[in-house]
Amino acid sequence: MASIKSRKMRSGKRMLYVKYEANGKEVVKATGQEDTPANRKYLKEKVLPALEKRLEAKEFVKPKKEVKNRLKEFSEVYLREKEHLKTYSEIQKRVESIVKIFGQKDISKIEISELRDWVFNFEASPKTLKNYITDFRGIFDIAVYDGVIDSNPFDGKIRIPKHTKRDISPYSDEEIAKVLHYSTGQLHNFFGIAFNTGMRAGEIIALTVHDIDFESMTINVNKNITKGVITTPKTATSVRTVPLFQGAVPYIEAQIEAAKSKRSLYLFSKDDGSPLRDISSLNALRFLKQIGVHHRVHDTRHTFIVKMLNSGKIKVMDLARMVGHSSPQMILTTYAKYVKGEQLTIDRDIDLTCDPCTQGTHPNFSGYTRKF
Repeated sequence: MASIKSRKMRSGKRMLYVKYEANGKEVVKATGQEDTPANRKYLKEKVLPALEKRLEAKEFVKPKKEVKNRLKEFSEVYLREKEHLKTYSEIQKRVESIVKIFGQKDISKIEISELRDWVFNFEASPKTLKNYITDFRGIFDIAVYDGVIDSNPFDGKIRIPKHTKRDISPYSDEEIAKVLHYSTGQLHNFFGIAFNTGMRAGEIIALTVHDIDFESMTINVNKNITKGVITTPKTATSVRTVPLFQGAVPYIEAQIEAAKSKRSLYLFSKDDGSPLRDISSLNALRFLKQIGVHHRVHDTRHTFIVKMLNSGKIKVMDLARMVGHSSPQMILTTYAKYVKGEQLTIDRDIDLTCDPCTQGTHPNFSGYTRKF
């Protein structure tokens, strides 16, 4: 709505102004006419109606400046390229967070200082930040490929905090006993299976009745559940057949009975027999905190590996295959410090070459035994 205003000037005269709103802002314009009844009448009957017609026609509305090469558009291309990945839902959430901040900006005009501030003020772990930057770099790579920008700002121009890999933390025997003593139902059986197989949480949650073979005493690991999505396991080597140890049998048998009562194929399921979303459905982490056991659920896997190494009953290569590693290298480098000292105690009186020099039978060393 347009209206008439009156202002007193330094000369003492009062002058008439017209007030209206355009582009979300209040506009006050001088008419150049003195505040008199005749002038007010003229403005009210002639000027204001004409002005309001122009306002209704949006003659004063300035078209918004179109932003070209918005980051949002490149992020959509990036996401389309990631749709086939198992981790797509996680990537999508990270990209959506980036778009909320930078999505409407021209990607060629995003300043290095803006990105540095974003990195510096990022409120999460270095590992999480690294994942975000991987996606952010991927979005910029598409703009580089399209020729919109010359180089990726994340390639050497922005300092990324170093990620320190979290040390493994196996459960102690006392903590294992505490977990199994206080847990009940599906959670109790989950931990029993986890401690006795070394399987990942998502692999255990995805087990079906048909994956268990009591004749060959094996478990077929070929599925994983993450955030309600059933996929193949983490890597190609994670698709495997693992031994069913006696320690896991009671827990698996209990879950098979539970599955039958629900008419479910899945060992672990909701009341209606449908698969669980993930381990959070069992409130496992909350349970651990409640009983004062300060571990991650994934540490059950580390516990199994350490205990198997310390048992001395399995080769490292076989253990690597059992837990789904492509080689024993990770086990040797990650878990060596947790192996008890006696496992490194060996008989030093061994000669693998049967060198005559060491046996005193070489013709040039008759009657001589080398001293070391």
